Order: sequence, then C-alpha cells, then structure tokens
Amino acid sequence: VRIDPAEEDWQLASLLISRQGGDLRQELDAAGGQRVVMELPRLSRARVLVVDDVQAAHNLFERYLAPHNYDIIGARDAGEALRLADEAAPDAIILDVMMPTVDGWQALRDLRSHPSTAAIPVVVCSVLDEPELALSLGAQAFVKKPVQRLELLAALEQALGPLRRKAERQ
Repeated sequence: VRIDPAEEDWQLASLLISRQGGDLRQELDAAGGQRVVMELPRLSRARVLVVDDVQAAHNLFERYLAPHNYDIIGARDAGEALRLADEAAPDAIILDVMMPTVDGWQALRDLRSHPSTAAIPVVVCSVLDEPELALSLGAQAFVKKPVQRLELLAALEQALGPLRRKAERQ
C-alpha cells in the first residue's frame, strides 16, 4: 500500500504528532519497500519532594500525583528535607508547616538560602491559612489542608510552569 504524504489524513496525523514534539515520516526499508516511522517524545515525570511528618499525607499525595506523571520522594522532617532537596534535586517540593523540631517556615527559609535548593519551586501545604506568609518567604503556591486533588495539581503546575516553559525554549 502506497501512502501519499499529500493526503489529508497523513497531513492531520503529521500535524498532531509534530505538536506533541514528535515526527512522522516515510522511509525506504532494506528491501526497497516503504515503511512509516513515528517518533514520539518520552514522557518525563517530575520528581516532587513531599515534606510532612504524617505518613497519611505522604500516602494521599502519592495517590493524587502518581497518575499524573509525578514521582514522589518523601521526607519526615526539615533536616531530611534539606538533605534530600540538595542530593536529589527534585523538580518541586510540597512542604507542610506544622512539623516537630523545625517548622516548615524555617525549612522554607533554609531552602531559599542554600544555593543548590534556592530555585526549587515550593508549594506550602498547611492547615494554617497563611498564603501571604508562604509567598513572602519564597513559596510559589499555597494549598490549604485538607488538600483537594485538583487544587494540588493546579498548584504544582503553577509552580513548575516557569521551569517547564524555560526547558521547552532550550
């Protein structure tokens, strides 16, 4: 069967694939016949560091985010969060405020003051309704607990948006 690249179906398929960052083309195979080659970009998963001292919160975030191409890294306290943020270089951090020893506000200050973690987007997620404080300390977004899935996804997309647009331009 011969495929005509001028046909409307081919043009539509080629347009759809190219808009996804892929390529659709015809090539000659070793026997002199034609074959259709379709290349699609690999779907990348963003890594999110979840910082919360409550295991149920980790489970909830995993359930909310994993189906939407997020890999979750977990930390139970600010010290572990700072170490993992430095070592694992996550794409974003979800940070609880009310934690033992060092609270999330201090953890956010520490993240912002360290050169290797200063640019990582942070979404503060807390029962304390303090979005202005979170943003003034350097968070990109604030989500009030109890967390709603769509609100969390929107906050992460908002936080990651500038980084994703920058990566697309490069």
